[in-house]
Amino acid sequence: PPQDKLMSENWTIHAWVRPAAGSDGGVIISRYVADVYRGGSGINYEMGVTPEGGRMRPYVRFKPRDTSEVRLNGLQTNDVQLGGCNLLIPVGEWSHLASTYNRDTRRMELYVNGELVAYRLAAVGVPPTVFDTAQLSHLGDEVTIGASRSSGPVTEGFEGEIDEIRFYRKVKTADQIAQVYNAPPSFNLSTSPLTLPLRVGAYQ
Repeated sequence: PPQDKLMSENWTIHAWVRPAAGSDGGVIISRYVADVYRGGSGINYEMGVTPEGGRMRPYVRFKPRDTSEVRLNGLQTNDVQLGGCNLLIPVGEWSHLASTYNRDTRRMELYVNGELVAYRLAAVGVPPTVFDTAQLSHLGDEVTIGASRSSGPVTEGFEGEIDEIRFYRKVKTADQIAQVYNAPPSFNLSTSPLTLPLRVGAYQ
């Protein structure tokens, strides 16, 4: 039955990522919501990276509908990038990324390696969920890791490695996010992680 699984109007996302050198960036995790309105869709949350000068710029966003987007990457008009913080992450190395959204305060935050690097206030709009709109169908709702959609040709595919993805239906504090980053890893960074096979053009 339809349910608000792995989505929320308040959320926190964590992930360890190691982008491949020369890659075009891509989506780390995305929560797609179908039929937010008749003929249109939305995104409850999405975190990813884009290439910039040999490194990667993290971003987080949600889309109340196809025609509108709320994005934080340190470059938007309402973004506040904290001085002295390094927002860009290297390729070929592991970095910890985290992001939050608080519906009550309309505040969105982006963390790199346990530190708050950018935020924005007055992030107008509400991340769409199953029950906050009169959806017509729920068949297209999905969570994807490493790409924007799971069917058809792979789009915005992440080139590199992703591990330890976590989603919370609440806003974690800066101290809590730092604790996750500083905790002993549950995986060995020096070994190769689990690899999922792909067939050409689509997920298998």
